[in-house]
Amino acid sequence: MLYVSLPKHLTHTHMKQINVKGLEDYYTIDESGMIYSLLRKRFLKHQINNAGYSYVFLKSSINKSKWYFVHRLVAVTFLGDIPEGHEVNHKDGNKQNNDGFNLEYVTHKDNIIHSFKSFRRSGRLKGFLHSDTTKNLMAESKLKPIKALNSASGHTITFQSVEALTIHFNISRRTYNRNTSGYKGYIFTVL
Repeated sequence: MLYVSLPKHLTHTHMKQINVKGLEDYYTIDESGMIYSLLRKRFLKHQINNAGYSYVFLKSSINKSKWYFVHRLVAVTFLGDIPEGHEVNHKDGNKQNNDGFNLEYVTHKDNIIHSFKSFRRSGRLKGFLHSDTTKNLMAESKLKPIKALNSASGHTITFQSVEALTIHFNISRRTYNRNTSGYKGYIFTVL
């Protein structure tokens, strides 16, 4: 890595070449995520996407232009390449804090768990945190009988459980959950 000194009026920080193939000779970045264009001799403005992440538009040596997330550029430049199966996590949960000290590599699962713990997300974490009462209610609802009425012929079929219904109609539980009132000409009623 080559450290680059900025013009005297910008000497408040040291910049490093961006560690992305094709961008090394055109852009430098500091640990806070400030990106300097060596061609235009100025700092680039960050954009903010709908999810709250900062990104910039950079042009590579092979004349390909692309949007890059600032936190990923800081991470690959100051923390090294992203390990296989990992992603960049903001330790403090603030997507605007792209400081190298605030970034770390974690698995996707760990990143999701961290997002619930860091005030960014609320609700139930999938696969976790069901109380025993909720688990019992969900188990009971699966065992309730269901009546399927063919709206065209008036023919009625009664099933002992949701599982029996999904097997008979060859549909997934997810399809049933999305169509609890009926499916393909049948009207479902929980008894």
